[in-house]
Amino acid sequence: MLGNQEQVNENLKAIILIPSYEPKELLLGLLDGINTELNRLEDRGNIKVLIVDDGSGEKYQHIFEEAKVRFDSLVIKHSVNLGKGRALKTGFNEVLNSFPDYDCIVTADSDGQHAPKDIIKCIKEFGNNRESLILGCRSFGGGTVPFRSRFGNELTKKVFGFLCGVHISDTQTGLRVLSTDLVKDMMTVSGERFEYEMNMLIECANKKVTMKEVEIETIYIDNNASSHFNPLVDSIKIYKTFLKYTISSLSSALIDITLFTVFLFLIASFTEHSIFVSTVLARIISSLYNYFINYKVVFEGRRGKGSMMKYYALVVFIMIASGIFTTLLYRFLPVHAVISKMLVDTVLFLFAFFVQREWIFTNVKD
Repeated sequence: MLGNQEQVNENLKAIILIPSYEPKELLLGLLDGINTELNRLEDRGNIKVLIVDDGSGEKYQHIFEEAKVRFDSLVIKHSVNLGKGRALKTGFNEVLNSFPDYDCIVTADSDGQHAPKDIIKCIKEFGNNRESLILGCRSFGGGTVPFRSRFGNELTKKVFGFLCGVHISDTQTGLRVLSTDLVKDMMTVSGERFEYEMNMLIECANKKVTMKEVEIETIYIDNNASSHFNPLVDSIKIYKTFLKYTISSLSSALIDITLFTVFLFLIASFTEHSIFVSTVLARIISSLYNYFINYKVVFEGRRGKGSMMKYYALVVFIMIASGIFTTLLYRFLPVHAVISKMLVDTVLFLFAFFVQREWIFTNVKD
C-alpha cells in the first residue's frame, strides 16, 4: 500500500481482454470503472485493456472509438461476426505477438456482468497463483439470477464435475486469468463460439491445471437481456464434447452386448461356462474398438505412458468382474443372462470411466 494506491503484484504485467459484439453503453461504463480501479494502483502502466470488436458493424463504431480515445484501450476488429471463441483467440494471438513479455491475460465480458473491482481482484489472485487458472465465480443462489442462467450453470457444473473430475461452482464465468504460457495451449483448443470457454475448461482439466476460484459479485442487468448466448443452440455446442464420451461408450457397449448374445447362442450347448466364455470373446473385440475410439476421438490423441497396457489391465479386470457378477446375478435373480450382464456392466462402466480419465488417457498428447 502506498498512500491511497494499491499494488497488484510487483512487476506483474496483465492484459484485460474484452470480446465485444454490438456493445451497449455498458462497455464504456465497464472501461470507466476499470480506469478508476487502475488509477488506484501503484503502476497502472503494467495493465492494459484490449477489446476485440467481433464484427459489430458501423452502428457501434462510436463506442469503440470512445474506448480508444477516452480510455486509451487497444481495439482490433473482425470484419464479420465470428463468435466469442474466435474473438478470444484473436485477442490471445494479438497479445502473444505484440506483448510477449506480459505475464497473463484476463478475459472479461463487455455487458457489465463483471465488476471492475472483481477484475482487479482476480489479477491480484493470479499474482499469488501464477500456475493456476483463476476463475471469477458468481453465486447462483439469489432470486435475482435469471432462470436460464441458474439452470444452465447448475446442469453444466454437474456434468463437468462428473466427466472431468473437477468441481467448479461457475463453469460459465467469462472472468478468467490465464498465464501467457497457458494461453498458448488454449490457442489450439476447438470451438469458435460460446462452446470454446467450456472446451478451455476441459483442456485445463485434462492437463491437470489447478483451477482457483475467486468469489465475485453476481450481476445481471435487465435479466441478462444483452447476452448473445442462445440457451438451446449454444448448449448443444457446449455439450458436443461430452457427447463423444457417451457415444463412444454406447457404441462399444452395443458391439459388446451384440457379440455376447451371438456367442452365447453359438456355444451355449457346448459348455456350462458359456456366459463367461461369451463375455471374454465379446470383450476382446469390443475393447479394441473402444481403446482406439477413446484414444483418437474422445481424448484426441491424449494418453499416458503405457496407455494400452494400462487399458488392457483394466479390460481384464472388468472382463473378469463382469463374468463373475453376471453369473452370480443370473443364478440368484430370475432375470435373463443378457439382462444380468447389462445391469452389471452399467456399474462397471462408471468405474472404468474414472480409471480411464485419471490413469490411462491423461495429459500427454501425441
